[in-house]
Amino acid sequence: MARIAIVTSGHLSTSPRVWREADALAAAGHAVTATGVWLDARQAEWDLALLAGRGWSWSVAADLRGGTIGSRLARTRARVRSRAGRSRVRLRLGDDPHALGYAVDKLERVARREHADLTILHLEPALWIGERLLARGWRIAVDIEDWYSENHPELARRDPQVAQLARLESRVFRAARSATTTSAAMARALAAAHGMAPPAVVYNSLREAPLANAAPSDELRLLWLSQTVGMGRGLEDLVAALRRLPASWRLTLVGSAPAAMRAWARAQLGDALFERVRWQSRVAPQDLDAIVTAHDVGLALEVPVCRNKDLTVSNKLLHYLQGGLAALASDTAGQREVMEQVPGAGAVYRAGNADALAGSLAPWLENPAAVQAGRAARHRAANDALGLHTQVPRLVASVARALDGAGA
Repeated sequence: MARIAIVTSGHLSTSPRVWREADALAAAGHAVTATGVWLDARQAEWDLALLAGRGWSWSVAADLRGGTIGSRLARTRARVRSRAGRSRVRLRLGDDPHALGYAVDKLERVARREHADLTILHLEPALWIGERLLARGWRIAVDIEDWYSENHPELARRDPQVAQLARLESRVFRAARSATTTSAAMARALAAAHGMAPPAVVYNSLREAPLANAAPSDELRLLWLSQTVGMGRGLEDLVAALRRLPASWRLTLVGSAPAAMRAWARAQLGDALFERVRWQSRVAPQDLDAIVTAHDVGLALEVPVCRNKDLTVSNKLLHYLQGGLAALASDTAGQREVMEQVPGAGAVYRAGNADALAGSLAPWLENPAAVQAGRAARHRAANDALGLHTQVPRLVASVARALDGAGA
C-alpha cells in the first residue's frame, strides 16, 4: 500500500473531513500522516483527544498557541508575515503564499520531508503547497471542502487576494491526480469552470450517529450550530420567524457568540423569548453527539450569498439527519441535494423568507410529539442513505485512481 500525506492549515478538531479521510485510508491499508498548524490551546487538546486509538499519525508544522516564549515569537512572526503577504497581494506586487494563511512555508517543508506517494491537500494554503509539489513532479490530490475563490460576495471577488486564489485553483485543481468535494452540485460547477473531470462526491457524513434520545417534551427543541454565532448565517430569518410563532420552543445556539450578538438577539426577541435561548460555547467534536441528540429539530439556515455557500453542504446538516432530528434547511443547491436523499426527514425553505421558515416550523410546534416519534425512522433512513459507509468507497476509489500509474 501507499504512503499518503494529508495537509491542512489548522487544527484536526476543526477539520472533520481530514480525520475521516485519514481513518478511511488507514483502514484501507495505507500509511497515513496528517499535518496542520496549532493556533489555540483548547483546540490542540481536542486534537490530541481525537488521535487516541487511531491508526495514523498527526504532525504539527507550527505551534502558534502562544503557550511558551518560542511559540509566542513564532505566532508574532506568522502574523507579521501574513499581514505583509496580504498587503503585497492587495498592492498587486505579486502573489504571496503567506497571504493565504499562517506558517505556509513550514507546512510545505513538512510535505517535502514526507515525500509521500500521494499528498492530499485541504484548504487554501495547501493550494500553494500543491503547486510547489507539482513543480517537483510529485503526485497530489485535492479535497475541495469549499470553492475558495467563490466564497465571497460578488464585489469581494474583485479583490486581488481572491484573484490569487482563483489562479491557484485553476492550476492545481486541473493538475491534481484526483479530486473530491462536498456535493454533486459543487462537482458539476467545478468541472464546468475548470475543464476538469468532475470531482468524486464525498459527503460530510458520520459513522452511524447515535439516535436522538431526548425525553418527550411538549416544547420543540431547536438546534443551530456553527463555529461562530453571527449575522449573515440565517439567524435573522430564524429570529423573525420565532417572533411570529407560539412560544412553545427552546433554542440552543452552539458556537462562539460575541456579546454584541447576544445583545442583538435580546433586542429582536424581547426579554421573555430571549430566555428561551440557550447559548452553548463550542465543544470538542467527540462531545457534539450528546448535544445533537438532545434536540428535535436541526436548523441549517445557510444564506447563499455566494456560489460556494449555494453549492456546498455543511457538516451540521448531515449530523442532524444522521442523529434522527427533523432538519429544516434553506434551499441551497447543496442542501436540497442532501434532503432529497432522505424523503420526509424535514423541510426546505427559501433563504431570506422568514414567513416561509415560520410556516415550516408551525406544524411541528403544534405537534412536537409527532416530530419526536419520527426519530427512529429518520435515523435509519439517513444513515442508510448517507452514512459514512456509503462515502468511504468513493474516497478510497478516488485515491486509488490518483495512485495509479508511474511513481512520484
